[in-house]
Amino acid sequence: MKTVTGRTLKIVAMITMFLDHVGAAFFERYILFLQHNGVDAVKYEVESRHPGLWMDFMGDPAFLRDFDALLRLIGRVSFPIFCFLLVEGFFHTRNVGRYLIRLFIFSIISELPFDYAFYGGVYSESQNVFLTLFIGMLFMYFAEKVLRDPLFFKKMSALAFIPAALTGALSTIHCVSLMFFASMFGIAADFSSPVVMAVMALIGAALGLVIYFILTKKMDVKNKPELFGVLLVLFITCALAFVLKTDYSVHGVLAIAVIWLCRKMGMTNKDGVMKGCILLFALNYTECTCFFSALLVERYNGEKGKYMKYLYYIFYPAHLTLLFCLRYLFIGV
Repeated sequence: MKTVTGRTLKIVAMITMFLDHVGAAFFERYILFLQHNGVDAVKYEVESRHPGLWMDFMGDPAFLRDFDALLRLIGRVSFPIFCFLLVEGFFHTRNVGRYLIRLFIFSIISELPFDYAFYGGVYSESQNVFLTLFIGMLFMYFAEKVLRDPLFFKKMSALAFIPAALTGALSTIHCVSLMFFASMFGIAADFSSPVVMAVMALIGAALGLVIYFILTKKMDVKNKPELFGVLLVLFITCALAFVLKTDYSVHGVLAIAVIWLCRKMGMTNKDGVMKGCILLFALNYTECTCFFSALLVERYNGEKGKYMKYLYYIFYPAHLTLLFCLRYLFIGV
């Protein structure tokens, strides 16, 4: 019996996300503080702020890491649910434009709380998940435009190719210039991170295209320009997420795209989310517990439940701000 409403899904997603962020924003930052300063210094810092609060486990990095890992595993359940709700909202909203504006505005509002919660200050190398959801919504909006209007792709393909080409060119120039200057000045630079990120982005985009080709065999897509147009939209939005370094990056946009495609094919909600989870897990093994989200979505009855339109929008920056404040009060970082 399907008894889960959209409201219930949102609440579960928010709770699991909160636990995930307790691990990432509080325990992981605390563990780093403990490793850099030593147990005695941290104990003195905590007790000077909060007399009598110190307990033995606070100085045990192994225990704290295990507890953090548990919280992060629980938190993996949240993102696929948010992806599903985004797709659900896309198909039911009366105004996609306002939906996009709302996501973009809250991505701006949430950026400072995101930076301070996870990095302790302004940080340009990672952007909050609202921007990922915004880009996922952009993909669905323009993909639908391509499928519904054969002329749309012909009108926009030349313009769409420009940012795609620029993205590839700038990424290539960036990596080549880094390697060139490092070798010229004899700097022993570690290129593993950008290389790994670039390879994962390419693999993710290629996997997304393969999945799309497989799925569209069952879709009513007769014109090749329409198919190529959707693929181009997918590539551009994935590239945008990668360049902007959004939370979940290419993986997140591809997961949203897969759930959207499954919905277009008439698959069940569970099948769509399960395929999105398979993609997330294939690209990042730490997403192993995300599959539990499909079990919850399977019981979704298609009803909104009690109206709570802005709860998640407000909750996201609010809980990040709270976690930063609590961490600052606790250890001053």
